[in-house]
Amino acid sequence: MVESWARKVDMVGDRTLASPSDLFDQILARQLEPIERMLAESEVATFADPLREEVEARSVAAMALTPDGSVAAISPTGEGYFALKQGSHNTADWVDERSLADWNGLLRSQRDRGNAAYAILRTCPADGSEGLAEAQLLWVDRYNASFIVVRSLEIHWPDEVNSQLAQAFGLTPSECEICKLLYELRDLERICEKRGVTLETGRTQLKRIFAKTEIHSRVELVRLLAMLCARASEPYDPTDLTWSDPTGNETILERPDGRKLAYTTVGDPSGRTVLHIHGEIAQFFLPQQTQYALAQANVRMVCLSMPGHGASDPPPKGVTQFDDGCAAIAQIVEHLGEGPLPVVATYSALSYPLVLGCDEDGPFSAVVMIGLPWTITPDAYKQLPGVQKAFSQIARYAPKLLDMVGKIGFRSIQRDGPDFYLERAYSAHPIDVATRTDANLQPLLRLAVKHLVTQGWGAWVRECTKHIAVGPTVQLQQIKIPFHWLVGEKTPTNSAANCEAARGDNPLISVEVVPDAGALLAYQRPDVFVSRLHDLAAMDPAKGFMNFDDARHLETDKSVSGKWLPELDSNQRPSD
Repeated sequence: MVESWARKVDMVGDRTLASPSDLFDQILARQLEPIERMLAESEVATFADPLREEVEARSVAAMALTPDGSVAAISPTGEGYFALKQGSHNTADWVDERSLADWNGLLRSQRDRGNAAYAILRTCPADGSEGLAEAQLLWVDRYNASFIVVRSLEIHWPDEVNSQLAQAFGLTPSECEICKLLYELRDLERICEKRGVTLETGRTQLKRIFAKTEIHSRVELVRLLAMLCARASEPYDPTDLTWSDPTGNETILERPDGRKLAYTTVGDPSGRTVLHIHGEIAQFFLPQQTQYALAQANVRMVCLSMPGHGASDPPPKGVTQFDDGCAAIAQIVEHLGEGPLPVVATYSALSYPLVLGCDEDGPFSAVVMIGLPWTITPDAYKQLPGVQKAFSQIARYAPKLLDMVGKIGFRSIQRDGPDFYLERAYSAHPIDVATRTDANLQPLLRLAVKHLVTQGWGAWVRECTKHIAVGPTVQLQQIKIPFHWLVGEKTPTNSAANCEAARGDNPLISVEVVPDAGALLAYQRPDVFVSRLHDLAAMDPAKGFMNFDDARHLETDKSVSGKWLPELDSNQRPSD
């Protein structure tokens, strides 16, 4: 449907779309009612994402790890068992020292595509007990590397497993009892002692079980038994989108009307404060190395969850996203008690620094803006990919249709996972495709999508509507504080004309085109991102910004940009 509207927008050409009637032709008007009825009556689709199927849809403690050791997905029971959260770094504290060799062998196979694809590990969970877990490599087509899936084998033995073993393999009640004891004790001597038979008798009985099940080792048998127990257990319902910040650094404020306002702190807790204001996607779930670099740069990035995103409550009825966002910004600045703050903002968040930056006595002292929006010039939207171009016009002229698209998209995210959104939002250039399919960045980007949709489709709709309401031309001329644009070289809106328009004939505004970067600049060029935030938090940010203005320098000084990215030990955390 959206592709059809993209073609209609192209057909309009240079003509201005004067009213909603230009878009709402008779065919669409007839389509709206049955589509809305279908959305209201049909059941919510279930999640079919492979990582959630392997991990979050399990009733046992389970998690999936990226090649660099970050937690890509984790089940609710897994958070307590492994003492980890989604997006955090795995320290392997849960691996018993007797299984470290097997664990390290699996890590080598993940990195070098070796032969060790499965292991049974002894574990020492956070509750101090001992247990066993299975770990195996998992390849997902849409990502460029494998994950390691770890699942606890501490699952109770449902009675129906006995009947399944008897029916499927012809095991006798005595052999089923041996299987249950092997699953629970994992030690043949203890099994024989408990059953009152000799070790030789136990070995003979176990061989019979191997023959009937066509299995050749205890490890394979335990794996089969664990699978049967897991399938017989009540599965976890993965459709819940309740938000929980994985960083452990979230603070919840109460607004004057009782609503919640959340923010997360990244970097140096005692460093110079920079306020982060996100657009649709919150790009503050950063890799460990970038977090560590921020701490080294003495930057404390306070990341505000805008109304309706994450744990922050949405605007009340009759209040726009922009007005409520401005009120939220005023509250967080007052709460931090540091006076006007330097700000880093992304894409559709432009409207806040654009308007508030025109006031010398406003809440901002300086701005780094990531990404040129399609509203930067009247014709900029023509440079967008077809689907995004259609959205820009739908948001402006067809709000009812935009809301319907949001509903359909939200249901698709429930069915296909965050990648449904990521694949449509970040496919304009190969560099963005490579970033969103990077297995190490995947859990961070998925968190950003969940941060957007946890309260439904309303936040996305409000962001789209807010974005088209502010035309930057006049405000750029009136900016009263240092304002630095970071423009990814590979973004559709990057052009000489748009960059010149972004300067707005204002000496306080500088523009820097960043090589090897697209829409996900903070992940693609973390060296530039951290270095400019260091300049932003300095006493004279304008001086630092002008050093990188493309009107003065043709290329980014990468020797300066990269100084905040040290090599990290695999177990090193920002708090170290």
